[in-house]
Amino acid sequence: MRQAEFHYRYFWTGLQIAVTLVLIALLLQEFEWELFIRYMRRMSLEFYAFSFLAVLVGQCLYAYRWWLFMRAVGIKASLPETFQQHLVGTFFNNFFPSTVGGDWSKVYYLGQRKGYLDVVASVVGDRIVGLYAVVTLATLLIWFSDLSDSGVSAIGSIFKALIVAWGMMTLVLMFMIVNVGDRIFSWLSKKFDRVITGGHEVGRLMTQVGIMGRRPRIILTAFVLTSTYFVFLSLVYQEFFGISSGEETEFFSVMAIATSIVAFSNLPVSLNGIGLREQLHYLLFAGLGVPKEAAVGISLLLFSHMLLFSALGACVWIRLSYRRRRVTMK
Repeated sequence: MRQAEFHYRYFWTGLQIAVTLVLIALLLQEFEWELFIRYMRRMSLEFYAFSFLAVLVGQCLYAYRWWLFMRAVGIKASLPETFQQHLVGTFFNNFFPSTVGGDWSKVYYLGQRKGYLDVVASVVGDRIVGLYAVVTLATLLIWFSDLSDSGVSAIGSIFKALIVAWGMMTLVLMFMIVNVGDRIFSWLSKKFDRVITGGHEVGRLMTQVGIMGRRPRIILTAFVLTSTYFVFLSLVYQEFFGISSGEETEFFSVMAIATSIVAFSNLPVSLNGIGLREQLHYLLFAGLGVPKEAAVGISLLLFSHMLLFSALGACVWIRLSYRRRRVTMK
């Protein structure tokens, strides 16, 4: 069983690498490197600092959002501790072949002290509500900005996919609120107690997630925090396009596309979203008249910021591991 799972992981990782290479190869077709370099050189130090600060604010908001979900399930953790674990999760997300590696690191390291079940519930709740907020925001922005009627096939396809995703995630959120999962697993564990192993633990997990789902204040706060981050991020996009290519873009259209890119970059079709994210930037921002080189430029700039935070997360991880080892030796 373990050997089969091991082979599956290697196969899936290899497939993601192959898809990543294909997407990058397609992206580089007719790519004007001189124009790309010219666009990047037009970026001032002040703008670079502003873009980095915007991403930093976003990471702080996301860490605070997760902290709210931890409080909802009874986990007592300080904001600095939460931010440290968030940075460690960012490191695992960007340097390991998985988009959920950061979630597993949060569960593994924080769960040792706070309880695995509660930490899993907080991570699951934060993931579901956070992604739901992004999908809802992207759907509404594309709708109200009339991008869905722009005639650009990529934007039209994304809009249809967003509607489907929003409908499915709404059902998931409703299941959370009415605690359907707990009832299903409780019934299954009673009827098939020899087959459904761990049914009680899964039921407790569903109960904890349901508690968060029935607190509209937390969900509303998560929406506000997510929206605030994308306001800052969209300002970075808009400013970069103006500085680099001189393209004037409408703010809400930029925000609609930025949220759509984040929503679909979570799809595990490429290695950590590399290649897919840049293709989405190129295809969607082309509908606003943004050159491919400028769209790829802003994508790489923001990704470089995340790599810096990942490096910081690696330093935090090493420091915490060293501290844990010293405590164990004592």
